[in-house]
Amino acid sequence: MAAEAGARGTGSGAGGGFSGEQLDAIGSYTARYREGIGEPLRLGPRGGLFRPGLRSRRLSLVNAFCVLVAAFGAVGGGWLLATNLLGRYEIDAACDGLVPAGLVLALPESEGRISAPGDTLEVDGSGCGLFSDLAGDGSGRRYFFRAAAGTARTARPSPEDPEAYLVARDLSSGRPGEADTPGPQPLGGPVDGVVTDAAVTVRLPCREGRLKGSPVKSLWAKAEIPRLRSDGPLTARDRHLLARTAVGTVNNLAERAHCGRGWEEPAEGLPADPPRSPQPAARAEGTCAFARPFARRADFPERAFPAHADKAVSEERCLLGMGPERAGDLRYEAVHRGDYDRDFPAGPFWAALHTYYGDLADSVEFWDGDGSASAPRGTAGRGRTAVWWASSECRDGGHAVHTLSLDHLYAKSVTPAWARYFRAYVKDVAQRRGCDHLVFPGAEDFRPPKR
Repeated sequence: MAAEAGARGTGSGAGGGFSGEQLDAIGSYTARYREGIGEPLRLGPRGGLFRPGLRSRRLSLVNAFCVLVAAFGAVGGGWLLATNLLGRYEIDAACDGLVPAGLVLALPESEGRISAPGDTLEVDGSGCGLFSDLAGDGSGRRYFFRAAAGTARTARPSPEDPEAYLVARDLSSGRPGEADTPGPQPLGGPVDGVVTDAAVTVRLPCREGRLKGSPVKSLWAKAEIPRLRSDGPLTARDRHLLARTAVGTVNNLAERAHCGRGWEEPAEGLPADPPRSPQPAARAEGTCAFARPFARRADFPERAFPAHADKAVSEERCLLGMGPERAGDLRYEAVHRGDYDRDFPAGPFWAALHTYYGDLADSVEFWDGDGSASAPRGTAGRGRTAVWWASSECRDGGHAVHTLSLDHLYAKSVTPAWARYFRAYVKDVAQRRGCDHLVFPGAEDFRPPKR
């Protein structure tokens, strides 16, 4: 009885929290696997019984070995070893074997038993989410990691950025130079990727690959640590682990798609937290440098949230925000001219400028009132909403599509002026990235909308 109790303990003793039924299942499965009839088993959300996995693929011999070692570790008192190996097993099962389990287990909130009760990773579909029963602070089970991956077929960007308003609101709120939502920054080095306050997304060219029977042009992967406002920023170490995880995931997907060589390890030195302080437009740098000559104009946003100019990235953006005082002056002028009634709001106003390179330029879409519309490369024009696009050809990225989105109320007052501003932005990008054959929207595309 004592031996049985030890094998079935629920604390941190000999049983390590694994039930006798779990250990029996491990042994039974291992025996069946040797005979070639085993099928994947999975640890339930709260340490429940092992059951057939959501996938019909067989576990690799390495996974079977991990399960066997975990069983011996649990019986022999190796609770930490068993928890680590079973965590690797759970990560592999939930994330389709694409996410490097060792890097996930090195994250600060991965302590304790790992479980994945939600969706499993499907390429071009759902992502995988992982929980830890210690969550680093001992507060109980917590959602601590999420990953997703896909191909360019479904990774269609939208120049009408839903985050632009939130960022501009933060920039224009009157608080002393701090935004709640930092903008994405290039990952740096040779890797095509961006880093935000809690996530890293990378892209990898794949010119002759095939996945699920279809050709692919590029792949992407995202690694994220879900954060609460009270959590504070990630450390530089955590951000570098996320970058390595995203790169490892896209490289594993590239191997599956027969894409050839993947990315090397990302460079160290990522900032612990992307910059949250906006720059005055008069001193803007990087992707917003074009704004400097216009910053003192009454109809131009006075605050900029740029990204570093990096030739490795396939997407870059500049966000601009107009503060309450300048927005109020625009409102007064619009009402005084009789263009709008006194209910015309006084901001905050925003402008978002994007450039997409390479295969991303083949699939630029935006919401156009009644449905989605495209911005074909090599063309220029305007949607029915406040979205414009231009095109160019760049030596280091092939075709490029440049887009402008304006807050719809802001656009009612300043549309003609942005013909000049947008042209300046595209020319600045062209100079930085070596682009020519520029195609711009016509003057008629910038006529102010009817009241």
